[in-house]
Amino acid sequence: MDGNLEERYRRHPMVAPIYKSVGELDARLGRIENALAAILERLRMPTLETFAKAPVAPAAPATPPPASPAAAAPTTAIPARLEPEPYAYGPLAQDEIRLLLVENEEADCIKAQLIHVNLNWRRGVISSVRGMTDKVIPQFTALSYAWGEPKFDGSIALDGHRFPVTRNVETAFRHILKTKPGSKSCWWVDQICINQADIDERSQQVGLMRRIYKTASVVTVWLGEAADDSDLAMQLLNEMGNAKSRGPGQKELKYETASPEKTEQHWQAISALFSRPWWERAWVRQEIALNYSPTVFCGAASCPFTTLAAAAEAFANLDQSGGFVPDNIRQPFYRQAQLLAGIKAKTRNGSRFTDLAICLVLSRASKATDPRDKVFSAIGLTDPDAHKLAADYRKPLKDVLVAAARSVLPTCNGLDLLAACQNPERRHGLPSWVPNLSDLWKSEPIEMVKRKRKSYVTPDVQFEDEVLRISGAHIDAVQSLCDLVVQQNDTSEALSSLYTTWKEFTTQVLRCSKAGYDQKEFVKTLVGDSADTLWAYMLAMGDETPYQILSISQHSDVHFADMLLQNLNYKFITANFLRGRKLKAMPERMIDAMLRKYCIGRRLCLSEKGFVGIVPAESRTGDSIAMFYGGQFASILRKIDEGNRYVLVGEAFFPGIEPIKKQGQYIEVV
Repeated sequence: MDGNLEERYRRHPMVAPIYKSVGELDARLGRIENALAAILERLRMPTLETFAKAPVAPAAPATPPPASPAAAAPTTAIPARLEPEPYAYGPLAQDEIRLLLVENEEADCIKAQLIHVNLNWRRGVISSVRGMTDKVIPQFTALSYAWGEPKFDGSIALDGHRFPVTRNVETAFRHILKTKPGSKSCWWVDQICINQADIDERSQQVGLMRRIYKTASVVTVWLGEAADDSDLAMQLLNEMGNAKSRGPGQKELKYETASPEKTEQHWQAISALFSRPWWERAWVRQEIALNYSPTVFCGAASCPFTTLAAAAEAFANLDQSGGFVPDNIRQPFYRQAQLLAGIKAKTRNGSRFTDLAICLVLSRASKATDPRDKVFSAIGLTDPDAHKLAADYRKPLKDVLVAAARSVLPTCNGLDLLAACQNPERRHGLPSWVPNLSDLWKSEPIEMVKRKRKSYVTPDVQFEDEVLRISGAHIDAVQSLCDLVVQQNDTSEALSSLYTTWKEFTTQVLRCSKAGYDQKEFVKTLVGDSADTLWAYMLAMGDETPYQILSISQHSDVHFADMLLQNLNYKFITANFLRGRKLKAMPERMIDAMLRKYCIGRRLCLSEKGFVGIVPAESRTGDSIAMFYGGQFASILRKIDEGNRYVLVGEAFFPGIEPIKKQGQYIEVV
C-alpha cells in the first residue's frame, strides 16, 4: 500500500480507534513478555524465542544427569564464550541506526547486542524489541558522556565478541544499569553504535544525531565516577532545587548556617563538579538541547539537568551582583553550564531551530577530539533549509570552517559569527573573517545569548576566493590605548588598580578637541562620585543586567533573591554557601565581576572623534573603527597593504556609536 494512502487509512475516523486499541494491546503484550522473560531468566530457563522455534522434545529421562557449572549459565542471545575475532559491523540502510540492547544484570563482563532500527518507524511505548518486525522503535536511552583520551582500556561483550570501549563508557554502564528496571535496556552510544572506522558511515550517522536525540525517550548524562566530593555536590544541588514553600499555619523553614570550613567545602565541591570535562564537549549542546529533561549522573548520584542549569545561573548572578563567590574560586566554573542552558532555552527543548552563528561562536569555547565536530555539532541545532551544510569527515578543517562562514555571514544576524574569529594573524591558514575554532579565546565574545540587541537587517556580503567584501563604513580610528589589559588570572587587587587607571584614562576625552558635548558629559559621569553603575553598564557591553540587579536590590530583598537564585531554595543557599549574608548588590564588587566576565583580553581605547570604548588587546593606534551594515557592534580593522584590504582584529564596544542604517562602500577583508 502506498505510504500516503496507508497513513490516510490509519487516520480514518472508523479505523483510528482500532489502531489505537491495537497499539495499547501491543504495549500490554510487550510488558507481559518482559515479565515472562524476567521470570524465565531468574529460573535459568530458555527464552521465549527458544520455545517458539524449538521442536517438541522427547520426554526427558526420569533422573537427568547433574548439570555442569557451564550449563548453569543464564541463557542469552550472547554466547557464553567470546569469539577471538573482532566484531564486524553490518551495513546500515538509509535513515537506519543501531541500538545497543544491554543486559542489566551485574556481571564481570557487560553483555550486549546490536540491533538495527529505522528512524522512520513509529516510536514504541516500551523498551522491548519484540515488535521489531512491526517496524517499531523501542524506547531507548541516549548516553551523553566525555570520550576523553582515545584509550580503549575497557570492554563489553558485543554479540559474543570482545569489544573495546573507553573506560568511561564501561564505568557509566556499571553505575547506570543498576537504576534500570527489567532484565534488559536499550541504548544509543555513539562509540559503539557507529562504526568509527568507517568515515562515510560516521558522516552519515552524525547527520542523523539530531533525530536520534530527539527520538530517544531518555538522555542520560554521565559526568564520571565519584571524586572531589561529587556526592556532596549532587546532594547540595538536589536540595537547592527543592524549593520548599511554607503554607498558612506551618512553621518557618530554617537551616543551620554552615561553618566557614563547611562553606569552603561546599564551594569547592560545586566548582569541581561544574569543571568536569563533560561540560566542555562540543556535542553536549545538541545532546542536551534536544531532550526535554535529561538526567545527570555522577557516580551513583543523580540530579535533573534543569536543577543544575538553574544552579549555574544562580551562581553566575551571585558572582556578578556583588562578589558572593569566594575569591579563591576565581575561574567562572558556572560559565559552560550557563551557556549550555542558554542554548537549550533558545531551542525551547529542541522544539525550534536557533541561529548557526550563535552556535558556532559558542562552540569555540568547547572541546572536541576532531575539531570539525565543533561545526558538525552546531549544524544539528539549525534549520537545514537555511544552511545547506552537512557533516563530511573527508573535508579538511579549513574547508569546513570556510563553508560554514560563507553560509552564515549573508544571513540576518550572521555577522555575529565575526566574534568567533579573533585571528588577525590568520593562523592555521584561515582568512581573518573565518571563525578560528581551534585556539582558546583571547577574549570572550560580547554576550549574545541573553542580550536584547538584535538585527533584522540582512548584511550585504560577497565572496571572492578568500576575500570577504562587506558593505560598511569606516567611522573612526584608534587614537590612543590604555596600557593595562585585563588578564585571565588578575586578582581583585589588580583589577581594582586597573579600574582606577581606566577611569583616569577616560579624562583624556575632556582634552580631545574633536570630542562632542555628549561625549564629554558622558566622561564626566564616568569619573564622578556615582560612576560605578555607569561603568558596570559599559563594562557589560550594554547588558542591562547590572542596572536590573541594582534597581531591584535597592527596592525589594525578596524579589532580588528570587531574581538571583532562580526560584531555588534560597534559604538553603544562603545558609550553606553565603553563611547567612544578606543578599544585597554591591556596585564596587560588580565592577570586579564585569571586568572578569566581559573584559579579559581587552583594553580601554580613545578614538580620534573622542569616543571611549573597549577594544581587543591587539588593537593598535591607527586601526580603523568600522561598522558593517547588519552588524550590532563596531569592528577593529587593520590595513595590511597599500590597497584597501584589511584584516579583522575583533569586535569593540563604544557607547554612543550606533549601527549604520544604510548600505555603504564595500570593505575588503582577508
